[in-house]
Amino acid sequence: MSKQTKKQNSYTSEFKESAVKLAIESDQPIARTTENLGANVNTLHTWIGQHSKPKKTEGATLLQYLEKSQAISQTISDKAGLCVTLFNIGLIRFQHEQLLEALDAWKQVYQIAKTIGLAQALNNQESL
Repeated sequence: MSKQTKKQNSYTSEFKESAVKLAIESDQPIARTTENLGANVNTLHTWIGQHSKPKKTEGATLLQYLEKSQAISQTISDKAGLCVTLFNIGLIRFQHEQLLEALDAWKQVYQIAKTIGLAQALNNQESL
C-alpha cells in the first residue's frame, strides 16, 4: 500500500481576504462557504481569526490615543476642580462682604471654565 500524501493548498492573500469577507457578510454557514470556495473549514476559521486581530500598529495607535485622552481628561478635571474651589472662595468672600475679592475669584472661574468649555466645567462641578 502506498501512502497518500495530502496536497497542501496555497492561497493568495487576495483570496483569503475575499473568503473572510464572504464568510463574515454571508448569511450561509461557514461550512457551506468553504465548500463553495474549495477550502477547509478550519483554514477559513483561522483566516477569520487572523483578520479580526488588530495589528500591532493599530494597538500602539489606540494606546497612544487612550493615553492622550486620559491626559486631556485629567487636565479638564483638574481645571474643573479649581473652578469649584475658586467659586466657593468667591462665595465665602461675598458672605464676608469682600465684594471685590469675590468678583475677582468668580472672574478667575469664568476664565478657566472658558478654556475647557463651560458646559464641561459645570458637569464636572456637579459630580464633585
